[in-house]
Amino acid sequence: MNVHSQAAIKRKLFSLTQLEDVLNGNKHVLNKTIKLFIEHTHPLVAQLRSNFQQKNYEEVKAIAHSIKPSMDYFSIESIAKDLETVEFLPMKK
Repeated sequence: MNVHSQAAIKRKLFSLTQLEDVLNGNKHVLNKTIKLFIEHTHPLVAQLRSNFQQKNYEEVKAIAHSIKPSMDYFSIESIAKDLETVEFLPMKK
C-alpha cells in the first residue's frame, strides 16, 4: 500500500459535525435529514451519470449545483470539490 492509499484510509469520508451544529444537536431531525439525503441523492447521482453519458452538460452542471450543498453539510469534501469543478466548467457550444 502506498502513502496516498494510507492517507486516504485515514481520512474521514464524511462528518456530521456541521450538520449537528446547524440542527442544534437535534438527533431526531438529524436522523430524518440523513434518511432524506440517502433517498434523494441516489437518484440525482443516477441522473448525473445519465446526463453525462448523453453529453447533456448543462443538466450535469445543474444537478451538480443541486447536490453540492448536501455534500457540504455532510462534509463530504472530495465529492463537494468535484461537484464545484463540474458546476463551473465552461460548456462548448
